[in-house]
Amino acid sequence: YGFITLAVMLFFAGMISLLELKNMGQSVEKALNKDFISMSACQQMLASINDCHHGMLMLLEDDEKTGRMELAAADSNFMRQLKSARENISIPGEDTLINSIEKLYMSYRILWQTPQNGIDESKKFKSFYNEVSSDYFMLLNKIEKLRTLNRQNLYNTTASIKNMARRAIMPGIVAIVATIVFAFIFNYFIVHYLVTPVQRISKGIDDFTAYQVPFRINIETNDELLKLKTSVENLINKFRLLNK
Repeated sequence: YGFITLAVMLFFAGMISLLELKNMGQSVEKALNKDFISMSACQQMLASINDCHHGMLMLLEDDEKTGRMELAAADSNFMRQLKSARENISIPGEDTLINSIEKLYMSYRILWQTPQNGIDESKKFKSFYNEVSSDYFMLLNKIEKLRTLNRQNLYNTTASIKNMARRAIMPGIVAIVATIVFAFIFNYFIVHYLVTPVQRISKGIDDFTAYQVPFRINIETNDELLKLKTSVENLINKFRLLNK
């Protein structure tokens, strides 16, 4: 019964640890995949917005070809990263923030698609900053909020993984402590109910063969040891009868 109890305890401790490790593995995958990809996408979107800003400045400097090439590359990268962020939503409210970023970007995008013809050269930059600054900074702010949201979720997930690891270890620790306690208990019962009675029987046989001391051994349990003691006692009694 004792060994069966230990086996059951170790089985359940192992199952609990496996479940906790499985949950921890899923959390790690979520943290390393969705949150990390979203954070990387935010970083790339911020870089694309700065490239767009630089491309628009090139247009104002009348470097049409270079400006348009830079804008096209930045726009393509931004839309790709926005799609990546949308495909890796893992936090409540993240989709709303992404929709807000897309709306602001579309408004910002119109600015470089609008021709600057007919505007006085001296007023071009002033007009550009008046029109762009609001959408530009709002867009940067929203992207930074999205990145912060994913960073915070990554931190929370990491803290959760730490707690999961502790919970996965605890059943093993409990099982080890229980095994040590049961080992001492089993040792006591084995010594008391098995080793000591065998030693008594052995001493009784030795005393009878060496000094003809009557074989009188008390066995407390009603088990195989009692049968052994009875068999030895019967054998000694038969031996004594034969020698009379």
